[in-house]
Amino acid sequence: MDEPASTAPIVLDFRPQQGTVFEYDAGPEDPKTQPWELVNIVYPGFAGPPLHFHPSAAESFEVIDGTLDIFVDGKWSQLQVGESATVPPRVPHTLRNSSERPVRFRGAHIPGLGFERFMNRQLALVKDGKVRTFPPKDPVSMVYLAMLAHEHRADVRTIRPPGWLTAPLARFGRLLGIKLPPYDIEAWR
Repeated sequence: MDEPASTAPIVLDFRPQQGTVFEYDAGPEDPKTQPWELVNIVYPGFAGPPLHFHPSAAESFEVIDGTLDIFVDGKWSQLQVGESATVPPRVPHTLRNSSERPVRFRGAHIPGLGFERFMNRQLALVKDGKVRTFPPKDPVSMVYLAMLAHEHRADVRTIRPPGWLTAPLARFGRLLGIKLPPYDIEAWR
């Protein structure tokens, strides 16, 4: 008899290295056409991911609790409870929590593409101790994140650091025989 599918949310906990937690029920059945939806909790002092864009996906944010700072196309603004924003594909953006309390928001990558896979593999690098800080300050973390970014450049591209810098670091890592973790969704259930 087959085991029933888990109904507990999948939790990607990046604390304390990054100060954020992702929760989602399951990835989309067809990530090429359906969104990857999640609830994100960002803790006070969270400086956000690097300035980045998604080549083929929009990203949306809807604040459930707290105040979220978002940087879109060159300027910062704040989203309060009940407010939302959608960043179109190819538009540079990031976010942060400059408040003194956690911010909870509903997010989505539309369509999901390989973003769930990217986030799960990034957490595996953190849990394995291969990425120790965000942003990375040590060479080992830099090489692993460069390799991950290069492999997932169809999903996300960083502005800082730029691709012309991460691509050679990724090649260097491959020359050294460094391998990225496989995508194992069952490890997070």
